[in-house]
Amino acid sequence: MIGKIEQAVIDHLTAAGKREGLLGYAFRQVESLPLVQDEDLAAQVRAWPAAWTTFSDWRKLEDLSHGGALVALQFHVIVAAQNVRNAAAARLGVRAGEGGDYLEVGSYQLAVDVAGLLMGQDFGLPIRNGLVIGDCKPVFIGSTKGRNLSLFAVAFTAEVELEPNVEFPDPRIGDFETFNVNWDLPPHGNVTGGLPADATADANTRVTLPTQENP
Repeated sequence: MIGKIEQAVIDHLTAAGKREGLLGYAFRQVESLPLVQDEDLAAQVRAWPAAWTTFSDWRKLEDLSHGGALVALQFHVIVAAQNVRNAAAARLGVRAGEGGDYLEVGSYQLAVDVAGLLMGQDFGLPIRNGLVIGDCKPVFIGSTKGRNLSLFAVAFTAEVELEPNVEFPDPRIGDFETFNVNWDLPPHGNVTGGLPADATADANTRVTLPTQENP
């Protein structure tokens, strides 16, 4: 379920940019979050604006009567913008005149749009009441390798049910009830094949041991 939600977010953000007039721009890179250090951010982004998504943790909400649990899965979408002009432009973006369309979208608008695109979505998956948007926090604002970057992380949660694996074998060992021995005297190979080999053995010993149910 975790992987399905993460992939659904990636697909949804990618598709949103292809709908004419919806955003006025397209995310040019949408992927699962790579493992990078701050100084490697510029190298990881092949095209701007970018968005990465990742699962963060879960929190148990309640136990369910059938043995499962209701949990809140938390994800983050990290939006990234850059601008060659200055750091403020990376955050605010650049418009074509006062109130005009974005020529270069900034990280503030990216974060707002991600919230609007994801809140309430269930993507056809068993998510209770759809995605719930959480906090938005800065990840990196500054310059690296000559680029002015601005990254924010938008949190959202998905309430889902975790089911117990009822078909997994019971790990408990049953009572030792019967002791069975097949004797090969002398050892001529009469006890062969699978055990027990009562039909071919020279002698057999079977002892029923006491248990709590069979004292």
